Amino acid sequence: MTSRGAIDGFLRERSYEIVGAAFDLGSPARGTAEGPRALREARLMAQLGSLEKLGVSVTDGGDVTGATEGTPGSNPRNLPEMLSFSSDLMERLGETYASGRVPVVIGGDHSITVPSVAAAAEFLRALRGDDARLGLLYVDAHPDLELPLGSASESGDLHGMSVSHLLGYGVDELANLGGFGPKLDPSRIAMVGLRDVLTEEREIIREREIQAYSFIDVERLGIVEIAKRVFGLMAERCDGFVLSFDIDACDPLEAPAVLYPEPGGLTYREATIIMEEAARAEGLLGLEMVEVCPARDRDAATAKLAVSLLRTALGGIVL
Repeated sequence: MTSRGAIDGFLRERSYEIVGAAFDLGSPARGTAEGPRALREARLMAQLGSLEKLGVSVTDGGDVTGATEGTPGSNPRNLPEMLSFSSDLMERLGETYASGRVPVVIGGDHSITVPSVAAAAEFLRALRGDDARLGLLYVDAHPDLELPLGSASESGDLHGMSVSHLLGYGVDELANLGGFGPKLDPSRIAMVGLRDVLTEEREIIREREIQAYSFIDVERLGIVEIAKRVFGLMAERCDGFVLSFDIDACDPLEAPAVLYPEPGGLTYREATIIMEEAARAEGLLGLEMVEVCPARDRDAATAKLAVSLLRTALGGIVL
């Protein structure tokens, strides 16, 4: 079987495994480590189990848990704990791929994307070699292109550096997680829903020609057109892709349980359109839902929204 055929066969099974990433030391604001618990309490497995009649199989693989206390003075903050957790999560997701299932990672803060995408990249490299073309569809209010303190675009917060590390910048141990890097080429990244972008991040997006759409673009172009473009990019340029969905991409009126709420976010309908297109897309090698902070939720509204979006992405489309 060719490598392309191996990928197609793997995805044709429509088998998924939920893996909780209970880690929130990538952010100075805590609480998202409880996200996996909150989504399960919002009937995650019951909702996904209802997809069985559509030929979709979903199992719960439990959680990978990280440290609860960080290391003062490290740059970025809590780097030793992040490295330890990243190694554990990458190994765990490797087992998921080896079992023939696509991982659905529920966080946790957005720093968990680094080991999650690294595991997808490692899996794809095993099938296609060093020239494997992994894509990333990043749905978030923030582009997460910051760098460690002392850099031009400096930050001490790992959840704000996820895409930088995947592009090979920042801390060497994270940029080369798994023994190789970079994990992504900027031409195979698309961002949707941006609302809070630093000047230095904007320059990186322009210089690297990353396909990025702000909330203004959503208003001007419409989410249907944007979805057509970003999933088209994934299909044309990538052998497979990871969809990383930060719940703060949604408007805080609909998703209040976030660490950094920004007005003007995606509506339920707009977010669902993205997830319906994901369900129809070929090549989905990983799915993430991150940054749900249950302590800030109202009647579990955010957790229920996250569960609904995951169900849609795995095949629970309306028609």
